[in-house]
Amino acid sequence: MTTSRDSSVLVLVNLQNDFLPGGSLGTKMGNVATSAVADYVREHGNDYAYIVATKDWHIDPGTHFSDNPDFVDSWPPHCVKGTTGADFGSQIDVSAVDEVFYKGEYEAAYSGFAHHQKSGSSNWYRPSANPAHLQHFLGVRCP
Repeated sequence: MTTSRDSSVLVLVNLQNDFLPGGSLGTKMGNVATSAVADYVREHGNDYAYIVATKDWHIDPGTHFSDNPDFVDSWPPHCVKGTTGADFGSQIDVSAVDEVFYKGEYEAAYSGFAHHQKSGSSNWYRPSANPAHLQHFLGVRCP
C-alpha cells in the first residue's frame, strides 16, 4: 500500500475486549481479526502520519442498554467506562495510537468523530483533507 505519510490516517475502530470472544458482544473471529490488525499496525504503522482509534465508552447511555435488547437500537451492556470490556484487546499496541476518540457516553453513538477525543484538540481531524484507512473486524453485531 502506498500512502502519503504526511496526511494519511489509520483508524482502528472499536477493537475492545467486549467485542472479542468472551466479551458481552464477542464475535466468533474477533481475536483473529484483532491479531491481523495488530500485525498490520506493526508492519505498516510507519506508513501513516497518524494512527487513531475509536472506543465505545459508555457511562449511562440510556436506552442503548437493555436487559432485553433488540440488537438494532438496544444492546446488552458493553464497553462500560472503567471496565475490562472497554479496554483495547491485548493484541493492540496502544503505544502506537496517537489519539483515542471516545463515543457513546450518555447516548448511542455510531461515529467515532462525533464526540470527544483524549487530548481534547477540537480540530484534530478533517476527513476532507486526510485520506483514512479503516481497520475494523466485522461480526454479527456492531453497536
